[in-house]
Amino acid sequence: MALKAVLWSKLDSPYFKPPPLHVHVVAPIDQPMVVSWDFTESSARPASTKRNKVAVISDGSTVAKITVYEEFAEKISEGHDYILRGYSLRGVSAFAINITRSTVFFSSAPVLVCQKLKEEAVALLNPTSPLTPLGSCDSAEGLVTVEGEIVEVKKRYNIVKQILKIIIMKGIGLIKTSFFILLSRYPLLRGSGVG
Repeated sequence: MALKAVLWSKLDSPYFKPPPLHVHVVAPIDQPMVVSWDFTESSARPASTKRNKVAVISDGSTVAKITVYEEFAEKISEGHDYILRGYSLRGVSAFAINITRSTVFFSSAPVLVCQKLKEEAVALLNPTSPLTPLGSCDSAEGLVTVEGEIVEVKKRYNIVKQILKIIIMKGIGLIKTSFFILLSRYPLLRGSGVG
């Protein structure tokens, strides 16, 4: 079954087992993920980091992004071809491939990938982030880049969501040409069992 059909087909039943995929690893990059932080009054530094890998795979007709966690990151290499089995799908109508402990990568025959798909793979790994005026951040979609003078950094605060999981937030105020916006830093998860 083609990669596109797997990612866009409706699941037949809750017991659906995705078919093997014949794929080419187009562009893997390392993507470290901070699991916990050490905070002081003036700084924050990573206490524990996982060495995950994000890769774009292709079956020769379409591309998809996958995350391979630290324990399995050495299983794949750029430019190699694999039969992918034992993965699961997550999502509702457009699915994503989920690499699990039962996922296996078998070396396989080459998959031809055209230059256009290789360019799509690079764009998927490095999405554009256009410079956006502070006044239009609320209506902007996707990643944005903002610029301005930092005029306020609020003290961090913790929000307890579940047992052993804490979301750490920090507010940053930016100003440019008399327009002020308060950004909340991306929530960082800390605690046991948080990945």
